[in-house]
Amino acid sequence: MVRIFFTCCLLVNAWQVLAQSVTIKGQVTDGEANDALPGVTVLIKGTSNGTVTDLEGNYSLTVEDPKSKTLVFSFIGYDAKEVPIGNATNVDVTLEMNLTELQEVVVTGLNGSQNKRALNYAVQDIKAKDVTATQQQNVVNSLQGKIAGVQVTSSSGSPGSSSSIVIRGGTSIGENRSNEPLFIIDGVIVDNSTFQGSGNRLMDINPEDIASISVLKGPTAAALYGIGAGNGAIIITTKTGEEGKIQVNVGSTVAFDQVFKTHGVQSTYGRGLNGVADDEYSLSWGPAFTSSDDVYDNMGEFFQTGVQQKYDLSINGGNKSSTFYLSASNNNQTGIVPGESYNRFNLMLKGTMKVHEKLEVTTSVNNIFSKNTRGGSGSMYQVFNWPRDNNMADYIKPNGEKNWLIPSLDPIYNNPENPYWRVNNNLPTYDINRTIGQVFFDWDVLESLKVNYRIGMDRSNQYYKRVTVPESSGSETNYNGRIYESEKDVKRMTSTLTAIYEKTFVRDWDVFLLAGHNVDMTSARSTSFSGVDFLLPNLHSINNVSAPYLIPVQNTTQRRIVGVFGEARLSYKGIASIGVTGRNDWASTLPRHSRSFFYPSLSAGFTFTELLTGSHTKVLSFGKLRASWAASGQDANPESLGVVLEQYPGHGGGYKHDYYAGNPFLKPERIESTEFGMNLSFFTGRLNLDVAKYTIQSKDMIIQNRISTASGWVIQTFNTGSMTNKGWEVVLDAKVLKKGDLTWNTSLNFSSNNSKLSDLPAYISRLPVTSGQILNEARPIALLDQPLYAIEGVPYLRNENGDVVIDEYGFPRWGTYSKDEEGNYIVDEEGYRKVSQEKVFLGDREPDWLMGITNTINYKNFNLSFLFDIRKGGDVINATSSAMMSRGTHQMLDEWRNKAYTFNGVVETPEGFVQNEEQVILDYNYFRFDYRSVGENFVEDGSWVKLRYIALGYDFNDMAERLGMQRLNFTVTGRNLFMLSKYSGGDPENDYNGSSIGGAGTVGLDYFNVPTTQGITFSLKATF
Repeated sequence: MVRIFFTCCLLVNAWQVLAQSVTIKGQVTDGEANDALPGVTVLIKGTSNGTVTDLEGNYSLTVEDPKSKTLVFSFIGYDAKEVPIGNATNVDVTLEMNLTELQEVVVTGLNGSQNKRALNYAVQDIKAKDVTATQQQNVVNSLQGKIAGVQVTSSSGSPGSSSSIVIRGGTSIGENRSNEPLFIIDGVIVDNSTFQGSGNRLMDINPEDIASISVLKGPTAAALYGIGAGNGAIIITTKTGEEGKIQVNVGSTVAFDQVFKTHGVQSTYGRGLNGVADDEYSLSWGPAFTSSDDVYDNMGEFFQTGVQQKYDLSINGGNKSSTFYLSASNNNQTGIVPGESYNRFNLMLKGTMKVHEKLEVTTSVNNIFSKNTRGGSGSMYQVFNWPRDNNMADYIKPNGEKNWLIPSLDPIYNNPENPYWRVNNNLPTYDINRTIGQVFFDWDVLESLKVNYRIGMDRSNQYYKRVTVPESSGSETNYNGRIYESEKDVKRMTSTLTAIYEKTFVRDWDVFLLAGHNVDMTSARSTSFSGVDFLLPNLHSINNVSAPYLIPVQNTTQRRIVGVFGEARLSYKGIASIGVTGRNDWASTLPRHSRSFFYPSLSAGFTFTELLTGSHTKVLSFGKLRASWAASGQDANPESLGVVLEQYPGHGGGYKHDYYAGNPFLKPERIESTEFGMNLSFFTGRLNLDVAKYTIQSKDMIIQNRISTASGWVIQTFNTGSMTNKGWEVVLDAKVLKKGDLTWNTSLNFSSNNSKLSDLPAYISRLPVTSGQILNEARPIALLDQPLYAIEGVPYLRNENGDVVIDEYGFPRWGTYSKDEEGNYIVDEEGYRKVSQEKVFLGDREPDWLMGITNTINYKNFNLSFLFDIRKGGDVINATSSAMMSRGTHQMLDEWRNKAYTFNGVVETPEGFVQNEEQVILDYNYFRFDYRSVGENFVEDGSWVKLRYIALGYDFNDMAERLGMQRLNFTVTGRNLFMLSKYSGGDPENDYNGSSIGGAGTVGLDYFNVPTTQGITFSLKATF
């Protein structure tokens, strides 16, 4: 019924639009920079009939009897202008800035669009052209380097892979607790989770449909959104129809991708062990190749050129009573790994109808269908480690049989799996069918009172299938064939009612009041089947497995949040303002006694330039100080209060408890934030500066940890601990040059965040990231009194002077010297210090600071933009390097294997330390055992300077006019063309498990994921 209603409303919109044909059109530009001005209001004087300019500053408006009419152009921060139409059919207008009203409007969500400079907290936004300029199909990736305080990390170079996003650091340490912000599209909360290792679901959104993205940072900015917004909120506004003649936009994009940077592989040694040739081993620790040996570039020949083709179509139009926007997009992409692909089809329909002079209704439906085929985390293990003396591509014999690396191995399935076999037979697939729909009622009850109601739903069906065909390696079940299928249905319904009152009293006092009610309901049901031993080897169906090995599992979860909220704001002459918000939520995932919780916020701002007069105002156009405090909360995950029964597959059947103990005494996490900021604008807006300093404290965090098995359980959920994030943000926008047809604008974002896990109970001092335990010698972990994204591992043994301690044979030792409670070294009977092998803090995966610098240069019909993304610090666990060292494939072995070397360090004696002079041979035993035992060897600086993209475009204005077009543009974009980094592996931007892992996560863990890509994109866009 809801879809039928949406469709009927939109058909009525389209019918009314087609009935109009007479239009006046033109473009509105900035008088100083000559830039197009989007969002300018264009009204017929003396009426309420009008429109707004699009992203290119263009407008189109139906006018009756135009000779006697006048158009009024108005925009916040600019002087209004009136232009008589007369006989003109094209009216271009230039607006001049108004120093007293210089400001920018941003979408802040529940309270609609607001003057950015009236806000007392940090909000940053990007427009449609900034989203699409990056040529990223995952919307999350389009924010890389563009928003201060936002860290986006891609998990791999596979098409359809996930990306994680964190604003101002993580606020929770639980591995099953998300640190990502809340995502809202046109007022509807949407899902950005992953399923069975899929990509994050925001990648379903077509970037071409986005009009703007506003980032609300921290609890203060997102106070009204309640639960889920403690980590900030990202507000996405989609495009709408515009009044006037129907406009058609078409676009075609072709992109080519290659490997950006990857780990190097040695090319000197063949298969064997300890220098002895032996084809019964898959390790590359054999002798050096001779001139007569065949040496294959297996890794280089494995990767291919990925190709993407994307086609976009949008149609929009409208009249004074209704508008519509219709778009369709088809995206087909193959990856750099053979067999990997991502296909997505989007169809969006959106309409607005003025059903009454004071009542407007907006409806929209966004349908997404996608299919993704790709390997998961760690899928490049064999590609990087395949012996160079064997042709990896020769995986099938001429008779069709599988060509095993070690044919004599018994059992045969203990062979390493050939990557070509895997990509041609065993790649999993994801199928997504998703609909996001909403209805929005906007009622202007009185001149100062507005009531609106929005109801929307995000519904998806996600299907995952993984087949391991017979004769696959790894285990007996793999060899006999296995299958896993899972299907998940998710529905998230959002209902929001708000009333907004705005009034100016006695000319000087502005009052803003808001009150509202919100319901957020999520229900999910997943069903999965797994089975082994195919009865017919070529029929890969769940119905074709042995009955005793067929295992069904079904899960259902529900979550409901009901909230009431309000906001009050008072401003005097635009000089000073104070604001307060409050929200109370009732969460179904918490016990009754702690289900209800309230969290307020306070903010204040002082615009000191309103008190200044004189010539210096030409230099300092605007200046404001702001401060805010806010509290927020996080509820528990569903099914955390009680125990869950699951089927017992053993003898006798029945049911059993799972491993998780319920906790009926949970309470919500608490997040408190304090922010101080300053906004400055110089030279009539040519230079704008925004500085913010913040502190965010998390209390009563909800975590899961192991408990004594004597309790009957393995893992318990409980509230404990606290954590703090402190940081700075700087945003600088500059109009560097304006001379004739040449303009140059620069935007700089800088942020630095420092986190600290400041409190845990006495029986917990560390919380390892379970899914990140790849390398025992260096692992991601949350440690007491350390940053959230800590690394724990084994260091080189050092004395008090920092010298590496060498053993009697000339090799470095590892561990730490033991001390007593008074800090004195503990020595044995012979006078040597005792050594502890307990792991210690080795590094921090969180960067010291981030910076993004975007430049936009326009000259006549040419437009050039490029983004430098800079990261200082942020350690990476190079677990890929450790595994390649074990397998004998690491590139470093070309230079250092079997080399004589004297380590710089000291040797311990009972009398003290003496300089080491013992020369050693760096042989098989050293690299495979000694070197790999020291986690410090695999913790590296992940700093980088990247050219994220550079785009050069040209507007064919003359050709467009001859062809009857409004615009024709061709753009070439290069992505990841350049990087400076000391990291020894591939790209230091790593996230082993992507956004599927919360808490301390796996950001900064490098372990055989598909390498990052670099590429070039050709885009042609036309407007009719």
